[in-house]
Amino acid sequence: MEWILVGTRSLCSLKGRSAAQPPATCFLAVHGVWEEWGSWSLCSRSCGRGSRSRMRTCVPPQHGGKACEVWPPARVSTAHPGGGGGGGGGEEHSHLGAEWRGRQVRPKHHLLTAVPFTHPALVVPSRLCTRPCSAQRPPLLVSPHAVEGQWLEWGPWGPCSSSCANGTQQRSRKCSVAGPAWATCTGALTDTRECSNLQCPASDGKWGPWNAWSLCSKTCDTGWQRRFRMCQATGSQGYPCEGTGEEVKPCSEKKCPAFHEMCRDEYVMLMTWKKAAAGEIIYNKCPPNASGSASRRCLLSAQGVAYWGLPSFARCISHEYRYLYLSLREHLAKGQRMLAGEGMSQVVRSLQELLARRTYYSGDLLFSVDILRNVTDTFKRATYVPSADDVQRFFQVVSFMVDAENKDKWDDAQQVSPGSVHLLRVVEDFIHLVGDALKAFQSSLIVTDNLVISIQREPVSAVSSDITFPMRGRRGMKDWVRHSEDRLFLPKEVLSLSTPGKPATPGAAGSSPSRGRGPGTVPPGPGHSHQRLLPADPEESSSYFVIGAVLYRTLGLILPPPRPPLAVTSRVMTVTVRPPTQPPAEPLITVELSYIINGTTDPHCASWDYSKV
Repeated sequence: MEWILVGTRSLCSLKGRSAAQPPATCFLAVHGVWEEWGSWSLCSRSCGRGSRSRMRTCVPPQHGGKACEVWPPARVSTAHPGGGGGGGGGEEHSHLGAEWRGRQVRPKHHLLTAVPFTHPALVVPSRLCTRPCSAQRPPLLVSPHAVEGQWLEWGPWGPCSSSCANGTQQRSRKCSVAGPAWATCTGALTDTRECSNLQCPASDGKWGPWNAWSLCSKTCDTGWQRRFRMCQATGSQGYPCEGTGEEVKPCSEKKCPAFHEMCRDEYVMLMTWKKAAAGEIIYNKCPPNASGSASRRCLLSAQGVAYWGLPSFARCISHEYRYLYLSLREHLAKGQRMLAGEGMSQVVRSLQELLARRTYYSGDLLFSVDILRNVTDTFKRATYVPSADDVQRFFQVVSFMVDAENKDKWDDAQQVSPGSVHLLRVVEDFIHLVGDALKAFQSSLIVTDNLVISIQREPVSAVSSDITFPMRGRRGMKDWVRHSEDRLFLPKEVLSLSTPGKPATPGAAGSSPSRGRGPGTVPPGPGHSHQRLLPADPEESSSYFVIGAVLYRTLGLILPPPRPPLAVTSRVMTVTVRPPTQPPAEPLITVELSYIINGTTDPHCASWDYSKV
């Protein structure tokens, strides 16, 4: 047997041949071999997520060798747009030995896609490539030999932004791309220039009125208020109004209060008072037994700490007093004078009973003054003569109202209305109402705990005697009057009618000569000791004088206080005479007032005319 070596690694086996047969030739089997990878292609997208690919071919096998492996070991690198594209470029990864049967294998971070092809020895793997999209052209994505896009001609200029005066206008152009879809043109897409028109004509519009200012945007630390107006008519040319339709001004420029400058929430007298800054007034509903509104001020101490002041009930009216006023209105609606007069007597009786309870608000005192005013006016219109009991009840009501216990209530009430002044007017009118019903030379004396009233009627032609008030020794006089040193002396010569056509001047200090002796009051302005002769209508003619004098025990306590350091140091005395008089130069009216407060200096009397207030 003969062996012939054909290849270095494969042997041909000659079996069963004899030496006489010719020798056989053996061929070495050559397997298929992969060629080197080609370069990576450009990314399929200019931005965002795309893919790149490269190819290599397989040299066919010979002499029965094996074909190229379907998925031979290969190096795969991560690709991104703009990255380098060499066959060996990128990061080394593990070999991928999975067989390829027309499937897609997606190892981590790589995508190798099976692409159908006709050549059995051609393999096209691909990989991902990503890049953020931006307005700029991605660098290194375009082949060095690629051609950029070309701008087309500029379009026409657009309209001017303003119909008159100066403005701007724009034009644009398009980019023509002959290369890849991602190619762009360099340069601006739009062009802008100024445009000039004719000068704007004068406005012929007309502004409407400003509306009200809006609420301040802030309650403190400077806010803003706004108001607006409308252009009502644009005129024949259609031009708008000149100027602005809005105005702005600062408001609430005060500094926001600190925590210690705020009054905290507080529950008092069945009412909740919400927190407030020092100086603010908070309003609340009156207690359940009254109607109206109560108020309270947040004050600031000398140390700069806020605290609540006393509640004010000057606008609170108790239900009983309001019901009494409604009954008064019902009596006024009666058609007969006698019935209306009798109804007023009933109202005075009920008012006395209410005040005797001493449970009322400061607003009830002001309301009681209005009730007494209506009673007095009704008596006048109905020509109704009140009985002695009606007169006593009327002045008893006044005595209750001016009691010293009501000082705080009057201080509160007179922040809303000068109630004490109105009360003095009502008392004076009622005195003359009673005096007109007296007979000649007849007098009436009413004494209460807080005031004593003397009313008398004298004929003009024959005044009986000088008038001295009060008569301390008269029966029924109160001890506070009996031991008082206050005195009024009115000479009968003073009581003479005014010259026709020349009305008397009101006020004792100006029209009636007077002489003061002893201590008096310190004057605050509108004074606190009252001595006057009230003028009547100049055309009124009467043959009788009505002289009324009142000594108030506590009125000085409830009058509006004078300016510091002044103070009322005596009681208050008033005198009224109708019709008006024209007193001679002599003799003088004498008023003597005693001290009720010691330790004062520079005392002197003060008089005032409250009818002008």
